[in-house]
Amino acid sequence: MAIIKLLPPEVISQIAAGEIIERPASIVKELIENSLDAHSKRIDIDIEQGGHDLIRVVDDGFGIYPEQLQLALTSHATSKLKSSEDLFRISTLGFRGEALGSIASVSKLLLQSCPPDLDQGAEIFCEGGLLHPSKPWNGSPGTRIEIKHLFYNTPVRRKFLKAPPAETAQITETITKMILSSFKNNLDNCDVHWSYKNNGKQVLQASQGASLKEMISIFFGKDITNDLLYIESNHRDFKIKGFVGSPNIDKSSAKSQYLFINGRWFRDRTISHAIQEGFRGHMMTGRFPIAFLYFDSDLEKVDVNIHPTKAEVRFRDPGVIHHLVFNAVRNVLLDKNKSAVFNLQDESQVTRKNQIDIGLPEFTITIPSNRNNPEPWTLESGPSPAPSLPFNDKNNSTEQMAFENQSAAGITKTPNYTYLDKSLPPPGIIPALNLEENIKVLQVYNAYIVIETEEGVLIIDQHALHERILYEQLKSKLTSGPVPAQKLLIPETIELAAFQAEMVLSRQEELLQLGFEIRGFGGNTILVESFPALLGRKSPKTLFNKVIEQLFAKDEIPSKDAFFHHILSLTACHSAVRSGDILNETEMHLLAKMRHLSKSHYHCPHGRPTSLLISKNDLENQFGRT
Repeated sequence: MAIIKLLPPEVISQIAAGEIIERPASIVKELIENSLDAHSKRIDIDIEQGGHDLIRVVDDGFGIYPEQLQLALTSHATSKLKSSEDLFRISTLGFRGEALGSIASVSKLLLQSCPPDLDQGAEIFCEGGLLHPSKPWNGSPGTRIEIKHLFYNTPVRRKFLKAPPAETAQITETITKMILSSFKNNLDNCDVHWSYKNNGKQVLQASQGASLKEMISIFFGKDITNDLLYIESNHRDFKIKGFVGSPNIDKSSAKSQYLFINGRWFRDRTISHAIQEGFRGHMMTGRFPIAFLYFDSDLEKVDVNIHPTKAEVRFRDPGVIHHLVFNAVRNVLLDKNKSAVFNLQDESQVTRKNQIDIGLPEFTITIPSNRNNPEPWTLESGPSPAPSLPFNDKNNSTEQMAFENQSAAGITKTPNYTYLDKSLPPPGIIPALNLEENIKVLQVYNAYIVIETEEGVLIIDQHALHERILYEQLKSKLTSGPVPAQKLLIPETIELAAFQAEMVLSRQEELLQLGFEIRGFGGNTILVESFPALLGRKSPKTLFNKVIEQLFAKDEIPSKDAFFHHILSLTACHSAVRSGDILNETEMHLLAKMRHLSKSHYHCPHGRPTSLLISKNDLENQFGRT
């Protein structure tokens, strides 16, 4: 029988550290919170190798008296709580007294501090929880904490750390949130001067006195700043102020919604839902607005002691908060719409896009312009300078259609179609469509191609099928080398959020393989110098912004294979014909034939079906002909 024993103190500390310290960014957050609680007016952060090797935070706050340094590194020792009643009126960012002791148990920590009213401070070193005697320190007033070799004594934990660029991105995002939190009193005046360096290189710098809009511009780019809408709303228990982005700018997740209560960053589904509901009817389903909202609340109306990392709070009356946020967002959007001025173009001035980009051709198909007397099509060898699927343009004498030089002969699949009559087995082979046959085709809703076949009626989703074909072409090209790219005469300039720049540049080689050639351009700006040739005339900037969104859509950075899949899918999606694009009969024939050039044409890369077969027997059954 197992014997129950008390755990040694060092094991208890390491277990506690696991609850508080998820990764280096967690340490940075705890240290900055201590600096802010000490009323610091300047905070300097330095990291090396994503926090693996070094995390240093220096402030000019109140400091710690020499005789209390050892106590500061002891678990459950804090200057911020005196009784249990204080737990219900927490005004400081930190309050549990666990952070420093937990960090010291899994790292080599040097703590140096000097209160402003002393001529000399003191320092203390802790190695894996083992405290060394304190010594005098002749430093400036404030506190300096240096953490080296994180998890050196817990190799399993260290093994689970992400690569330095991934950890750096998390740290930068955490610092961004902490800087934004310092605007709790005045959106026009930052209370603290901030400096953040990574491997000796300046990443962020925010001067004391800067406005929130200036900081948003530095962190997220000027494009966002120019599209912010100010909101403000008051209730007897709560006040809200801040900005939401106009419907012109949206994101793929709610990660760009920054919420702060009494100076503390937090996440909250109720508030995110209220923001989303406020934008209902103003934004596409599945897209999310950006927001920077500051809540001022009576301390007794909100409980901040419900989450190990203090990332969530509990409101006493969440319904009031939801109503307040929803109305504030809805009202500012209604006001924006009332003041909007729309310049409608005369229909004669509106020009329709002439081509849809179709693929990576090695051959082109020339089609005679005389549609009334069609002649056999001929294949012409040689590359197409503008790979495209053209629209019907009566001014053109010939039209060029391109497709990958692959033979449809011998390609047979058992399709996974959905049948109205579930008892009918799927046919063994759906015959390849011969361009020379007079096949009846029809486009419906400018989105679907309906084709009569011997097996029945085949309905094709034009966007999903084209996306699948292009995805496989890109994937095939990637196996033999980089995706074909085309240079931009004038590189596209793209401003990234501060926490994104390091990560994006760290994947430079992978992006180059995918057709994107990028380089840093100072600060958080990058230059896109080439992009996948498949895009044709479409905006590389739009696609690249989607690439960035995809890279940061989840907390975990995707693996190389997953990254390639996501980006190839995005590129194919943005290059494919759209639902709503009008196709002529020739274009529909070509797309139908290309279906059989795909190895897996049953679903698009995102999983949606590309086609549906309604068998002839099923049709006859439905109409009572059998």
